[in-house]
Amino acid sequence: MVEAINRAGFVLFSRLRVIGSENMPRQGGLLVVSNHLSMSDIPLLAAGLPRKLVFVGKQELWRIPVMRMLGDWY
Repeated sequence: MVEAINRAGFVLFSRLRVIGSENMPRQGGLLVVSNHLSMSDIPLLAAGLPRKLVFVGKQELWRIPVMRMLGDWY
């Protein structure tokens, strides 16, 4: 549900455009590496990519209650 809300928010309020998603395999392993510029890159990836993502972050990030809650939702 959070993914759907996130995706709808970016579609309605931004010019999110994904190029090359047809080259992404629909099944099997996939590694997406982002050299992000801001904290908005994480929800942008989740909204723009057609697959369910699992996020990896440094240990300190998951100690922040809001970040832990968002990570658990995804």
